[in-house]
Order: sequence, then C-alpha cells, then structure tokens
Amino acid sequence: MGKSTRGCLFGECDRPSRKKGLCDGHYQQHRKGQELRPLLPNLRNLPMEQRFWAKVNKTAPDDCWEWVGARAKGYGRFKAVEQVVQAHRVSWELANGPVPEGLILDHRCANPACVNPKHLRTVTPSQNSQHLTGARRDSTSGARGVWWDKRDMVWIASVCLEGRIYRGGSHSTLEEAEAAAKALRAKLHTHDDHDEWLRRH
Repeated sequence: MGKSTRGCLFGECDRPSRKKGLCDGHYQQHRKGQELRPLLPNLRNLPMEQRFWAKVNKTAPDDCWEWVGARAKGYGRFKAVEQVVQAHRVSWELANGPVPEGLILDHRCANPACVNPKHLRTVTPSQNSQHLTGARRDSTSGARGVWWDKRDMVWIASVCLEGRIYRGGSHSTLEEAEAAAKALRAKLHTHDDHDEWLRRH
C-alpha cells in the first residue's frame, strides 16, 4: 500500500499526512500530548550559510554568540556538505575566508561554544597554549604554573614556552608563587591577554 498523498490536517502545513491525517512532525507533537504548532523549516533544504546561522543564538554584536546545535568537548559541530567541522571555524571562514595554513583559531572569550567571529583570532599552536584562563586539569595546586616541591617543601613557579621550562623561583606560600608565575608569563608570553581583552569588552 503506497504512502498517502493527502496533506497534513494542521493549518497551513503542506507536508504529506502519515498517521491520523497528520504529517510525521505534527503526529509526534500529538503523540506527546503537545498543542499542535507550526514546524520549524527543514534545515536540510536550506543553503549551508542559512543552516549554520539557524543554529546560532545571536545576541549583541560584541557578546558571545552561543552555538545551539551539536557539541563535542564544548565546541560546536556542524555538518558542512559531507564533512562535520568545528562550528567556530565555519563562522570564521564565512566572515574572513580560510584559516591560513599552519595557524589555528583561538577563542579570545575562552568560550568554546561561541561562534562570534569578533571573538576569534588566528594563532600558532604555541600562541594558543599561552591563552589559558586557569590551571591545567592535572594541576595539584589549582594555580596556573605553580606546583609543590615535596623534597624542599616549597611552591615552585614556572612557565612553559615553546617546550622550554622557565623557573620563577621557590616560594613559601601559594599566593607568592602564583604572583611570580603570573609576572613571568607577562614577561614571556605574547598572547596571554584574556584579562585585558575582557576589560575592553
């Protein structure tokens, strides 16, 4: 028996009916006990750029634009043509063109779900590693660039840059070591500017 060619009974819906005179979408609403309402457009039939922005919660021009589609490890995921790519990369390329070879994208806002191209910049992997907002996940001190020396019973401040470790001295308190590590980063890093960026936004 062939599929019905009658239209959905709901309002202006022109989709073919499947069950109880309703299309698949409106039947699902009915089955869940929901009030029938217009369905969202089928995004698959829209041009790629329209499909992309339909999944973005745009707010003020300088605010974070949250990705409301699928995510992996906090980063938006978007199917462009036949390939799934990071959503913030699509946003950058729509606004600025391809990411230069050898560079990656850095979220200046430190919000991986943000796709506002104003919040993105191209950096080297080394520069990207400088732009952290807290301690590493495996940190035992909870302070970025600070670790506890069990042998000498002191806090050690350090900074890693281009695979090399720079020492910021031994300290009797965590607060002193944290301040020393921060001062050393300010001296060595070129892209550790999250706090400064926040003050401007």
